[in-house]
Amino acid sequence: MPIVASDDGAFLAGTSSGRVLAVDLEGTARATGLVFDRPIAALDHRAGVTVATDGFTVRIATADRAEELDGLSGASVTCLALAPDAGRLASAEGQTVRIDDLSRSSRA
Repeated sequence: MPIVASDDGAFLAGTSSGRVLAVDLEGTARATGLVFDRPIAALDHRAGVTVATDGFTVRIATADRAEELDGLSGASVTCLALAPDAGRLASAEGQTVRIDDLSRSSRA
């Protein structure tokens, strides 16, 4: 189960049921709206942006919306990492690392 720190000092956790949960410092979990058909394989969070994958679909979310990232979904993504400003996303599929400019996506 992948876990990352969020901007507010709490954590985000990917579950085996395909959900990304926000977990506060008291251990209370709440849904984030990121839901997948399979267990969460990887996730990251930076500058108010969360990315997650179940290994086949990659989604990006901000406080007000979530969307599937075209061009990455359908691949066997095993790792995700956002740049500190969340402007670029590195993803790994097997032996290949890909870097995408998120400032060109519809979230900008």
